Amino acid sequence: MSAPTQGLSTLYPFLYGDAGRDSDGLHDALVASTFAKFDASVALRTAVLGEQRNELIRCALDVASARRRGATMYCFGNGGSSTDASAVAELFRTTPRPNVRAENRRIIQKRIRKKYRPVVQNN
Repeated sequence: MSAPTQGLSTLYPFLYGDAGRDSDGLHDALVASTFAKFDASVALRTAVLGEQRNELIRCALDVASARRRGATMYCFGNGGSSTDASAVAELFRTTPRPNVRAENRRIIQKRIRKKYRPVVQNN
């Protein structure tokens, strides 16, 4: 392996034999980085929910409707998105389909529409 750049050696000390060097500082930096990424993720999710609330609710209702009709869902992704796609696929694979009679379904849909009337607009 060619000599690593200083940046790689700093980021991955366990790969280059520098594990004992400045381990306290490295640990603190890794913890700070993890918290920063968590905070950024929460901020992004909050922003998307705030900006796309109507679309997300419509999407959830469409997915539920398609699921009741027995539609097939394809989940895919690349990298971290692949992990998310696998989790969604597993959730839908292991969650039993509700056996709700048609009149109960209408009551449930009416309650959902009433609850989200300010945000869900019928086209």
